[in-house]
Amino acid sequence: HACYLDTDESPDRDAIEYRHFAPWVDWARDQGIGIDFNPTFFAHAKADDNLTLAHPDAGIRDFWIEHGRRTREIAARIGAALGSAAVNNIWVPDGYKDIPVDRMAARRRLEASLDAMTAESHDRTHMRDAVESKLFGIGVEACTVGSHEFYLGYAIRKDMVLCLDMGHFHPTENVADKLSSVALSVDEILLHVSRPMRWDSDHVILLGDDILSMAQELVFADLLGRTHIGLDFFDATISRTAAWVIGTRNMQKALLRALLLPQARLKAAEERLDHTARLLLTEEVKDLPFAAETFDVVTGFNSLQYAGNPVAALREAGRVAKRGGVVVVMAFGEPEGMGAAALIATLRPFLPPPPAGAPGPFALSDEVVLRQFATDAGLRPVEIFDVDSPWIYADEAAAIRGLTSTGNAVKAIEAVGEDVIVDAYVKAIAPFRQPDGSCRASAWFRCLVARP
Repeated sequence: HACYLDTDESPDRDAIEYRHFAPWVDWARDQGIGIDFNPTFFAHAKADDNLTLAHPDAGIRDFWIEHGRRTREIAARIGAALGSAAVNNIWVPDGYKDIPVDRMAARRRLEASLDAMTAESHDRTHMRDAVESKLFGIGVEACTVGSHEFYLGYAIRKDMVLCLDMGHFHPTENVADKLSSVALSVDEILLHVSRPMRWDSDHVILLGDDILSMAQELVFADLLGRTHIGLDFFDATISRTAAWVIGTRNMQKALLRALLLPQARLKAAEERLDHTARLLLTEEVKDLPFAAETFDVVTGFNSLQYAGNPVAALREAGRVAKRGGVVVVMAFGEPEGMGAAALIATLRPFLPPPPAGAPGPFALSDEVVLRQFATDAGLRPVEIFDVDSPWIYADEAAAIRGLTSTGNAVKAIEAVGEDVIVDAYVKAIAPFRQPDGSCRASAWFRCLVARP
């Protein structure tokens, strides 16, 4: 903020110069970091009316216009000196405590003042202009002149960065939801990541749903390259350094978690309107990753062979198993003579060829392969045994419902139609019909017990 001068001088806001902030630049250069900047349109006698750039008094407006003009010059010199564009973020507290009768006049004054303040062009590689809205503030409950709608329109018209402050909206608003909307109209976004508590109280951010949602939206909407993430919080009851570190780490962790989400699978589920799969995946990943040596028993039931990297998946299972614990891998047993294997093969003609090297359902059926799988993952095989697990359905209708509920069956139905798949299954289950009308296909699973 422009109020944080590092000088023995006491210039008024309309007389500040780059040299008053040069020590900050020297410090940042030594740290190898950049600096952003903000004009300070508050805590001054000429802001006592809760009006600055929108003030009816032209003299007061001119004072603040000059202040803003100088901050842009200073920001541009900071960016040039550090080789990193400084974002000069403009926020004014202008508004009314009670209901005004001429909002348009105030907003026209604010627009004209901003135009005058930003008239001089600066190199965008040195400085970016940003504008920031607010829902309301103490003393301006009835009307904030620089509303979200005002600054969204202004940023679009003037090709400026739009700032979204998480504390400047209603506490029930989802600021993450705004990102994709505004990104269609502005090239760059500035985020002030904060934690409001009933109002703009700027608490240190927690790794909660709001921050996780914000990070996920940035990643899934491919906005990281277009977004400046600023952390906007303070708490004088705790260490300032701790607040900075804890808040920064929480934002970093939120971004890392978002980058690790199965984005392609989630988007594909949503695209095909499979909201159940979307909810399931979204909720299951919330527990990940587990800490090392967490569980006495870790199981992978007919799943590990389908992982993108099965050995890495099994190694991860071993990581979270306690010392002395066990990892249990269950896969289909040898397919020879297995009735269920014939039912599984029913879909093969209706599905596209699998990618080269893709594991099939019986990839881990061979005992030698299964043992080597465990060894490659750094586990010690202890025991391998088979478990009889026949597929039993009360009648043909139950069999068809069960068989067509699998993921592969759904893909086949999408490809050739439900009638074709149902007809294929009716023929496939014919050998497995029992005298009582039920259907029974033999099946068994091969189980590996291993230790870390």
